[in-house]
Amino acid sequence: MKWSGLGESNPSCWLGRPLRAITKSALPVILLLSGCQSIPDAPKEVRIPYPVPCLTTSQLPVRPNLVTDAALAKMPDGDLILSLAKDRRQNQGYRAELEAVISGCVQDKPADIL
Repeated sequence: MKWSGLGESNPSCWLGRPLRAITKSALPVILLLSGCQSIPDAPKEVRIPYPVPCLTTSQLPVRPNLVTDAALAKMPDGDLILSLAKDRRQNQGYRAELEAVISGCVQDKPADIL
């Protein structure tokens, strides 16, 4: 379909030419002026929590030597029951020592972060 009027085939193209010329010349000016805007201040202090060990390996209790499953399978019933009872007592003592050591590291409130 032909458009009558100013001799253009499409009026939207005729109206768009001056607009494109203005945006092409104004775009660099707008970009340069936006570079003059003030830069926000960088944070001066950043607090980052990080884990700190409260124990050394020498402070941990020694793990008891327990009877292996293979050795338990070869034992007669009486010896098996006695061995399991002995292992249970050793395990309870070890667990009590571990809980005592770990309770010394627990804090009710977090320490102040540097």
